[in-house]
Amino acid sequence: MSKRAIPWTKHFQAIEKHLDKNEKYFRLPEKKMAEWDAEKAALEKEMDIWNKGFLNKISAFEKLIHELEKKMEK
Repeated sequence: MSKRAIPWTKHFQAIEKHLDKNEKYFRLPEKKMAEWDAEKAALEKEMDIWNKGFLNKISAFEKLIHELEKKMEK
């Protein structure tokens, strides 16, 4: 049993050593999340611009269809 426990302790020691050396590891997720939030805001702004143009085209198309329906009724 003690032989099986040794590899696990070695793994835990390696992880602990790695985390102790790289304390930036704990700060990087916050920095990365801030970058993702900035990218998300930029993409949302782009989507809003595209959506406005798309909705304008759809409304123009719907007006054209209504005009055609009126002409067909006459």
